Amino acid sequence: MSAFTPASEVLLRHSDDFEQSRILFAGDLQDDLPARFECAASRAYTQQFHHWQAVKPPDGPITSF
Repeated sequence: MSAFTPASEVLLRHSDDFEQSRILFAGDLQDDLPARFECAASRAYTQQFHHWQAVKPPDGPITSF
């Protein structure tokens, strides 16, 4: 999951608008944008175990499966 989806690319183009925001990523994650997105705070909720493994940080849980 290294290539970004079109929806993720739109978020990245407007990432300056989200620098001070807290972001919630929920649903069927198609890429690892939640792990790479720069913002004040972010959380990711997913139903797919392999998506959770791809975006969970090694130092703490910001993701829920």
